[in-house]
Amino acid sequence: MKIKLDHVTNSSSVSFCIYGVYLEKDNISETTMRKIYECEKKLNPKYVPESMTYEEFKEEEFSSECLETLSSDEGLCLGIITEQHGNNYYLGKSLTDMKLDQTMRQFQNEIDLVLKKMGINQGAFIYEDGWYDG
Repeated sequence: MKIKLDHVTNSSSVSFCIYGVYLEKDNISETTMRKIYECEKKLNPKYVPESMTYEEFKEEEFSSECLETLSSDEGLCLGIITEQHGNNYYLGKSLTDMKLDQTMRQFQNEIDLVLKKMGINQGAFIYEDGWYDG
């Protein structure tokens, strides 16, 4: 199985299975959105200049690179899958990343803790999705 962590420009189909959350930009908490804003200013100064206010930023799209950095800063690298169309994301970890001596509950608790530290308080689930763009 191929795991997609970012845009693939030469592929017409994607499929994945993760434990995590589906984030719609409009439903991201204020705390997490502010973290994303600060992160984007550091990672993408050309796209988010110092002069851009937080209110202006909320109307823009943000990159999956930023969410990856936020999750890494919390001590666990979560994968980001950008929805085929739109500005929504899956944030989580592939089930294939579960350690051999780890139970499913331990795997879920590890990811839930990172999401909570990131300010994402919605429940995580196992997501399977795929799409063909051809």
